[in-house]
Amino acid sequence: MIPFLVLAAVLFGQALDPNAAEQAYLTADPIDPGRVGLATPAGRYALRFIQGCDEFGPGQNVRIWPGHDLPPWLRVGPVGWADPATAPCLAQLKGRMDTTPCFQNDAGDCDVAEEQ
Repeated sequence: MIPFLVLAAVLFGQALDPNAAEQAYLTADPIDPGRVGLATPAGRYALRFIQGCDEFGPGQNVRIWPGHDLPPWLRVGPVGWADPATAPCLAQLKGRMDTTPCFQNDAGDCDVAEEQ
């Protein structure tokens, strides 16, 4: 439980503002096909979709709200989504896979196009 608290509070630095969003992107999970990878500036994480996530998959930029729900839960929406309370996808962090940060575009946002 401690790694998930650290992830939500320290790595994303958004514990004080649960509505603060961060752009990330989804990758394939190399170990478990039932999960996806989540690439963030803080590293790569295993993510399991729980509810409302049918439209999301590897190779897609997303917006995440790590502080909206108690860890290890994340709200996930398409890039540009504004309200975490209505974000369509609820996902669960399953653990850190790697310390490699996401690839970023010229604006400094995580961008899956920069990885390919």
